[in-house]
Amino acid sequence: MYGCELSPFKLPKYVPMRLFALEYYRQMINSDLVHFIKARKKAQLRIKHQLGPFICNTRELGKEAETILEDYLKLHKTFG
Repeated sequence: MYGCELSPFKLPKYVPMRLFALEYYRQMINSDLVHFIKARKKAQLRIKHQLGPFICNTRELGKEAETILEDYLKLHKTFG
């Protein structure tokens, strides 16, 4: 995602919607924190944002998504 400063996870060839949503929210929240909120500009991601059946309720979702993708699903990042 443009503006995200995190290393992306290497997702499988056929990605379930849940994995895509977690990675999308993780990158979108990071992009907002780095480029918009710290600069005191209007954030791109609205809380209660919906992506398919998934809803982002807090900005803490980025940390939770990283934990789920890394620890539970055992995905690896593409760049070290």
